[in-house]
Order: sequence, then C-alpha cells, then structure tokens
Amino acid sequence: MRVLLNALISLTFFIPLALFAKEGGKKKDIKLRPIKVEEEKADNGPEAIELEKGNRKFLELKEALEEKSGLNVKSFGGLGSYSTLSIRGADPQHSPFFLDGIPLSGLSSSIFDLSLVPSGQLSHIELSKDSSNSSNSGGLSGSVDLRSKGLGPIESTIDLKGGSFGTRGLGISHRSKSMALNFNYLGWNGDYEYLNNNGTDNESSDDRISKRKNNHFDQVAFSYKGLYPVNGDFQLRPFIHLFFKEQGLPGLGHIEEKNNAKLKSLMLLPGLSVQKGDLKAKVFANLKELEYKNPEGSLGLAKNHRVDKDQSIGASVEDTFELYDGLDLFAHASYAHHSYLPKDLVFPDPIYGGNRNEIKANARLTLKVFGNSLLLAPSTSFSKSMDKKLKLAPKDGQTLETEEKKDFDLFSFSFMLKAFPNKRWSAMAFISYDSRVPDFLELYSVRGLMSGNPDLKEEKGLRLNIGAEHNSKSIKFRSALFQSWMENMIYWTQNAQRVTVSQNKKARTIGVENEIELRPSGWALASTSLTWQRSISKKEGFSFNKQIPHRPTWKSVSKGELSYGKLSMTYVFSYQQGVFLDEANYKLQKAQNTHDLYLALKGLGRYNLNFAIKNIANSFYEDYIRYPLPGRTLYFGVEASL
Repeated sequence: MRVLLNALISLTFFIPLALFAKEGGKKKDIKLRPIKVEEEKADNGPEAIELEKGNRKFLELKEALEEKSGLNVKSFGGLGSYSTLSIRGADPQHSPFFLDGIPLSGLSSSIFDLSLVPSGQLSHIELSKDSSNSSNSGGLSGSVDLRSKGLGPIESTIDLKGGSFGTRGLGISHRSKSMALNFNYLGWNGDYEYLNNNGTDNESSDDRISKRKNNHFDQVAFSYKGLYPVNGDFQLRPFIHLFFKEQGLPGLGHIEEKNNAKLKSLMLLPGLSVQKGDLKAKVFANLKELEYKNPEGSLGLAKNHRVDKDQSIGASVEDTFELYDGLDLFAHASYAHHSYLPKDLVFPDPIYGGNRNEIKANARLTLKVFGNSLLLAPSTSFSKSMDKKLKLAPKDGQTLETEEKKDFDLFSFSFMLKAFPNKRWSAMAFISYDSRVPDFLELYSVRGLMSGNPDLKEEKGLRLNIGAEHNSKSIKFRSALFQSWMENMIYWTQNAQRVTVSQNKKARTIGVENEIELRPSGWALASTSLTWQRSISKKEGFSFNKQIPHRPTWKSVSKGELSYGKLSMTYVFSYQQGVFLDEANYKLQKAQNTHDLYLALKGLGRYNLNFAIKNIANSFYEDYIRYPLPGRTLYFGVEASL
C-alpha cells in the first residue's frame, strides 16, 4: 500500500513538471473540436455550489454543504473527521452521493463519509433536494453529485494551506484542453482543547479542560481526466480518481484516553467514458478498502484488526432524444456487480458479507408548453437487485456457505411541474414515490441489534414539495414547503456515547425553507436562510410518536459579503435549535451558533490569498449532538499560477 501511495505521489509531482517542460518547447498547432460544456444547469437541473472559482476556499465539503438550507451535517471531531449529510430530515443513507455520476456508496452501507473526498479535487457540487440524480434512481431524499475539476485552457497552479492545530495542505493542478491532473494533500494534528464534562451533563464539579489525543489524519487525493477525439464528435474520456486517508481514533465523546487505534481508507475509481453527441456510455469501478486496528483494546472496545473490502464494477449508457419541438426524452440504463467481503484477523467466529447484481433503467420526459411558460417533467425508473448473504471464514474471507438469497424489484416515479421557468417569478411542484433496498450493513447489523421482525422489507417513500422563487439582478428569493412519508425506515442514531439502530414502521417529515439574497450593488451581497422541520417516527411496537433525533427543528444561516477591488470579505452566522439527543426524546439540546469570517485577496500578480477565522466567539464548542469540536480556529492559503 505504501509503495503504491509513494509511486502515485511521485508521479503526481513529476508529470506536471514534464508537461511544463514540453509545453515550453516548439509549439505545434493541433486542431481539436470545441469542448462541450457539460455542467450547464437545465431548467429542472440541480443547484450548483461553486468550490473552485468562488471568493471562499473551503477545506472540506461539509463547510460548503452545511450553509445550505434544508441540509444538516453531522461531524465527529473537526477537520477530517467522519461526517454525514441529511437532506430535508432524511437519514444520510437515503441521499446517494456520486462523483461525476459514479455512485460512491457500496454494498456495505449507503452512508457516505464527506471527509473522504477533499474539496480541492472538485470544481463544484450539484445538489438535488427534490429528485435523485437524473441518471440514477433509488434515493428516498435528494442526491449529491461531486464534480471533479475538468479540462480547460492551459493552466497550472500550486496551493499551500496552513492553520490551527497543525493544519497543513498542498494542492497541485494542471489542465489543458485534452487532460487534467490534480493532486491534494491535507493533514491535521487535531490536538485541540475542549471542556470535558466527564460524561456527566448535569454535574459541573467534575468538569475539566482536556486535549484531544490520537485525533490526527493525513490524506492524499489524485485524479486524472483525459480527452481523446477519435472521429468527428466521437470522444474517449478515460479517468481515474484515488483517495487515501489514515487517521487516529480519539475517545468517544468526552471520554479521553491515550490509545493508538487507527483507521485507513482507500477508494479507487478508474473508468472510461465514451461520448458521441448526447450519447454517453461508461464503464467504471469503485474499489474501497477500510482497515481498522485497535491493538491495545482501547476506547472501551476489545482488541481488533479488521479489513473490509467493498467493491463495485459497472457500466451505464444514456442518451437524450428530441422527440418533438419542446419535448425531450432522457433514457438511462446501468448494470453493476457489488461485493462486500470483510476479514476479521482477531476473532475466530465466521463473519458475513455478500454480493449483489443490480440492473437499473429510468426515463424522463421534459415537455415545454405555452411558449416555454410551463415545464412538465415526469420520470420513472425500475431496478432489480439479486442479493446473496455469505458466511465467510474470518481470516481469509473465503465463502463457507450461502445463507440466504433475496430478490428486490423496485419501482419509482416522480413528476415535476414548473411554471414560468425562465421568468423572474417561477413556481414549482414536485411529487415522487421511491423505494430502496436496505444495504448489507443495515440489513444484517439490524438483525443482530434489534428485536422484532428480522425480515426487513425495502424502504418506501412518498415526497411532496411545493415552492416559488424570484430571480432578478438585485434580489433572489426562494421558498419551499416539503413533506415526506416513509415506511420501513431504517436509521442510525450515533451520538457521543453510543450507536443504535432503529426501524420505524412509519415516519413523516414536514418543513419549510426560505432563502433571500440581496445584491444592491456590485460590491455588496447579503443573504439569509431559515429552515423549520419536524421529523416524526412511529416505531414498531409503540403507539406514540417521537421526534427523530439529530434533526434540528430550526436552522438559520446569514451571510454578508463586501468586495472592493481585489479584496473581498465574507461573514457567516449559523444558528441551530431544537435537537433531541436520541430517540427517547429525553434530552433537548441547547441552541448552537457560530460566527465565521473569510478574507480573500485575488489578482496580486500570479497570487491569490485567503484567510479564515472559524467559530470566532467560542473558545470551546460542541455540536448539536454534544460532540466536542474545536473552538476558534484560523486557516490561511496561498495560491500561485505557474
């Protein structure tokens, strides 16, 4: 593993240097067909969150996502820590994540860790709160597609980062019209101080100041994207993405002890895309390996050494057809084989894994009528999954027997109506029915952890969203009412002390989002958003309803931005209130608020400078599930064009 990692780092440094030398020699004119822009937002397309070209530079994905209305990020320990995203009250596994359209979740779990992909590798994020990704189905909530940095005019940059608690970073990128190379390193010591309540929330006499231990991480990421025109508009686009991370594991919540528990994660995504006009075909793989070591049996757990392999290999094809003037048909089909093969190098008992063959097909019509004043977009999808549960030998992962087979036939449907999509005022209505197969980690872990009916069925969800928005040069306004009803809902409750799994016969979420952005002049911008939501569950065997934990009832984010010449300053205030710690609803958490300040100085010759002070007002800080996080932190960065 270390040899492979060192080789990739070396190649990442030396390939750009060789390219710079080559481009400085004798130039030869090469005729290339015009590059088609693929990230153009359609009338019913996702919302784009800019990462590469914005005034602010985010160190992590969670920084950019947690500011959006209707989204809640749960993080365990600051920079580089395990983080998950909830969209409009849904559980994290209900919102699929993609990288350039490739599914990032595997068979073991649909929950995606935001810390695995550094923001320096990405151009922007495409966020869909209503429907699932246009070329993928099965999301009971919205979806997130991470878009990597792509091709463009010849440009080479180097980016240096630093900050509190040993934060350090390095980014190198090179792009041209035929290739793009990106490398990022990010590390952190994580030795921040926090107020340790010793696990007694209501007793202050034993409170003390502690310092986080074994909370470091080091992370590298590399990507390559190429473009090879073959004949006319026929193109070959190879790609490869590599993400590697090694981190220590601190104590749970306010428990602090010296330990050497470690977690290593590797994710490799190679593939090839073939494109001719609107016709696109893709073959891809998502190869993940997670290694957990706890040689001393610390953290209150037994000694352990476990290696999990979660692999997916698939292919997809999609095309867009213009049936009539104003009527388009988008069609997508895919096949994927998933396998989950864990190894336990300490305990002798058999362990469980499995594999899944999955076929998906979906289609979406887009109809514009009344002079493009009304947009109708019905879509439907079908998927068939064939699962096998395998009993494995713990040491080598060899199959001992096939314990169970399951087939899932799933059907989904959605319909969107948008009035006046190209006018200043527009209105939208969206309704969908989705179903989802429980993943192996959920399906078989739940069987071991909960009582009741172990034969879990697929999760089903019905969603209804109604909204209106106004767009003009000086003001943007958006308001939405969202509701969802779910059956057989599985969700994980993870807080500072324990992890539990629950299954609800029925669950309902209702909420309202309001966003307004004012730009009275070219040098000033102000925006604010307010989200109210309630997620209620009816658990199997209980006659009363409970609010699902970890969902803030109120969330507000206000931003102000001033620009003068090359200098810009952004202030962000975030507020959350009304969160229950777990499903017993016995503990309502106190309100949380943060103040952040960002400064950027662009165009100083070949240099861009940025500076950030996070959580200005708090020396100590806890998130909304009482997990201790770093208080006031400082970050800076220098970007240079080569």
